[in-house]
Amino acid sequence: MGGVGMFAVALGKHYFGAEVTTTVSTGKMERAGQMGAARVVDYTKETYTEVLENTADVVFDTVGDAEIYRVAKHNSTAVSVAMLPDRNGLDHFRHESAPLSLFGKAKLAAAKLIVGAVGWYLTRGFRSKGIRYGYVIMSPDGSDLEKTFNPLLENGTIKPVIANVYPFTTEGVQSAFKELMAGHVAGKVIICVKD
Repeated sequence: MGGVGMFAVALGKHYFGAEVTTTVSTGKMERAGQMGAARVVDYTKETYTEVLENTADVVFDTVGDAEIYRVAKHNSTAVSVAMLPDRNGLDHFRHESAPLSLFGKAKLAAAKLIVGAVGWYLTRGFRSKGIRYGYVIMSPDGSDLEKTFNPLLENGTIKPVIANVYPFTTEGVQSAFKELMAGHVAGKVIICVKD
């Protein structure tokens, strides 16, 4: 469970009042419990789709696994921040101020067709169970984040997990990216710009 997963578990438990189940690798099981998970499945030792089959009312995917539909109950909800967007979701990847000619109408239409077809294929399991599926494109909003997180941070309900802190130097930034690219970071990697 990385930084996004840790905050998702904590928000699920402490903000939405949900009973949270999560999947993690062996070394992150205790941390998942500390963040608020009621049930933790070690995906390196168990096939999570079998262990959790048809148990979830809501599924939040952070890794892009099309098999998560197996965990969701019939007629439930699943969202992902890592799978393919639907064909219209591609419009959100282009900044409003960027001229369309940079991508080109024909290339954009072709990309939408391909992404739509692949996305339709990947989400066939969701449709077979009547699961409402959506791809979430995040647009951070400082005031929303403050309103949601600040009370939980200030009263100690959520304690951010920091994996490592690197200096804002060429070597520090390179080391931070190497750690991130290696994967399976437990928490957030910080680049300290100012002391």
